[in-house]
Amino acid sequence: MMENLSSARQGFTLVELLLTLFLISLLLVFSLQIPYQRIEETTTNRLFVSELDKHIKFAQEVSILQQVKVDIHFDPISNHIVFYSVSSDINQTILSLPMGWYLPQEVMITYLPNGHIRQFRRVVLLHENLQTQLSLNFQLGSGRYVLNYSE
Repeated sequence: MMENLSSARQGFTLVELLLTLFLISLLLVFSLQIPYQRIEETTTNRLFVSELDKHIKFAQEVSILQQVKVDIHFDPISNHIVFYSVSSDINQTILSLPMGWYLPQEVMITYLPNGHIRQFRRVVLLHENLQTQLSLNFQLGSGRYVLNYSE
């Protein structure tokens, strides 16, 4: 009789297996939550950098094609980047900085009707974690710029 009881107790019950799977799934959910937030933040930052690059190129193209001045105002008070031209069909475009980003100083850049700028300008955007930085270096004359993004 003792032999029958010991041979019948080999393996795990369904309840034990379900409990083990539940605990493993809980561990996975909590371990994946932190990297997901970091991935979301990184994606948001990269999309912002891409959008900013696109807007600056478009502003220069408008200044050349329509032969008008286009101003880019980096405003630290409102945390916006404003693109505008008084004599163009495209009067004003506002690009908001994502959460956590800020401008340490106000900068104004003007694209002349030929697409050039008169002064060298450096614009720095910082993230509150102080490890992520975006810098734009506008070259004198040509209106070209170098965008450096570090995470």
